[in-house]
Amino acid sequence: MQRGKNLSHCTTYPELGREGASVVISSRKQTHVDSALQHLKRQGLSVEGMVCHVGKKEDRKHLLQKVCIYLLIAAVFYQLCLKLI
Repeated sequence: MQRGKNLSHCTTYPELGREGASVVISSRKQTHVDSALQHLKRQGLSVEGMVCHVGKKEDRKHLLQKVCIYLLIAAVFYQLCLKLI
């Protein structure tokens, strides 16, 4: 994870996205999330974002739930693809 005001210029997200990963980003401020999403989606990356203040238990819980849902969807999609081969 990288920390800073400008999430869209973090090098890890674009690299992961170009490798085919679905990326979930978070920030304490919605404006930072929106700006980063706009920038990264323009690059053609599969990215989702949400507000999360890591100092707040509920925010951390929601972030983990969102990530787990994406992982579950990816796993189901992968299994369906394998059946089609």
